[in-house]
Amino acid sequence: MKQYDMVFCIDNNPKGMINETINPVALTLNRFYKVLNEPVEGKSMQVLYIMNDDGKKASYRAERFLTLQEWRQKQLERLLNESNMY
Repeated sequence: MKQYDMVFCIDNNPKGMINETINPVALTLNRFYKVLNEPVEGKSMQVLYIMNDDGKKASYRAERFLTLQEWRQKQLERLLNESNMY
């Protein structure tokens, strides 16, 4: 993930995690967000800065998101699986 990438929210669990500045409830599941800064590398995680649903620039752990490419791949896999059912 890098600056200006679009990321897809897959986790808005209200339990805040280390290195997150704001409660994740301000994220909407299944919504895209734009990465505002180059991600920050932590000891064992990557932190992204995005504009959350409250209109605030906030840091969130990258594990809460999929990249656009990852999201597209999952959509293709889902469609292929559905088409194989018929």
